[in-house]
Amino acid sequence: IAVAFTKVTGLRLLLPDLHDALVADPDASHPRSRIRFLTSDYLDVTDPAAMRLLMLLQEQGAQVRVFETKNSSFHLKAYLFARLDGQGQLYGTAFIGSSNISCQALQDGLEWNYRVDYPEDVGFFEARDQFDQLFAHSRTIPLTDSWIEKYEARRVQIPLAVAPGSQEQEIPPE
Repeated sequence: IAVAFTKVTGLRLLLPDLHDALVADPDASHPRSRIRFLTSDYLDVTDPAAMRLLMLLQEQGAQVRVFETKNSSFHLKAYLFARLDGQGQLYGTAFIGSSNISCQALQDGLEWNYRVDYPEDVGFFEARDQFDQLFAHSRTIPLTDSWIEKYEARRVQIPLAVAPGSQEQEIPPE
C-alpha cells in the first residue's frame, strides 16, 4: 500500500483485515502475508494517531515506512496485492487511483481507481516495480515512535480547503 494520506477514520476500516493477514493460521497451507505500507508527511495531512496505529501493525511484522516530502509533492494512491496459487502461479491485482486511506475516500467520497490484473495485464509489474523503487527511496524512512513525535511537534494542520493542497478557502457559514 502506498498512499499520500493516512487518516485514523480510514485505517480503522482496514486494520482488522491487515491484522488478520499478519497472523499465520496454523491450519492453513499458506504462510502469513507480507505487508509493506508507505505513507507520507505531505501537507501534514496524515494523522499522528494513524501512524501510531501503523506502529502496531509494524510490531506484528508489517514493514511501515514514511516518505518525507520536504516541500515536494507526494500524492499517489496505490494498493497492490499478489498471491501464488497451489501450482506456484502468480496472480496480482493493483488498484491505482484517487483513494487515500480515509473514511471519506474509502466509503463516502467519489473516487476513481484503475484496476490492473495479472496475468491478463503485465502493467501490474510496472506498478510493483515503481512501488519497490519508492519503498527503497532515500527519502523513505522506517516509521518510528521518535519520528512520529517529531512530526507531531512540527505539524501544521492546514485549514479546511476545497481540495488538499488548494489555497482556496471555503466561505465561513453565516
